[in-house]
Amino acid sequence: MEGESESLIARTVARATGENVGTYAITASGEATQGNYSVTYEPATFTVTKAAVTIAAENKEQVFGAEAVALTATVTGKPESGVAVNYTLARAEGDDVGTYAIGVTLGENPNYEITTTSGTYTITPKAIAVAVNGNNASTIYDGADHTITGFTATTEETLYDVSNVALATGKTAFSSGSKRAPIR
Repeated sequence: MEGESESLIARTVARATGENVGTYAITASGEATQGNYSVTYEPATFTVTKAAVTIAAENKEQVFGAEAVALTATVTGKPESGVAVNYTLARAEGDDVGTYAIGVTLGENPNYEITTTSGTYTITPKAIAVAVNGNNASTIYDGADHTITGFTATTEETLYDVSNVALATGKTAFSSGSKRAPIR
């Protein structure tokens, strides 16, 4: 009717509580008859869908023999007030120079649709300097192995502690005191 407004209808609108992924009922209620109106209240729904989240394992690099580098990932798409994304990072086994995969394993994340990207863990060679100290040596080629003495080889640190080494025929082993090397 002219001069009347829907705003004259007294009603209460409420939504079922909950912020996680799911569907929640919206209800309206009030008197069935209000002035000149017969009011019917129809329910509705409020749907919370999963947020799209990406977890990208970050590439890492370690020098051989150094302490392992902590694994980290970049998480994008997580709402600021959203619950923490549940995941773990692990790399393929191995301590030698080489490349190893870093994987992302997901835990329970009912509020997120998650995409993961693997990373790479690279172990690079360690740079070392070996200094040979002593007199110079020389010989005229005669096809034979020669024993030379008065030399030492040093490094900044112990690389390996080796004892009782057996070598194949034709190979030369070093021992303290005199150094034996093939000169060809």
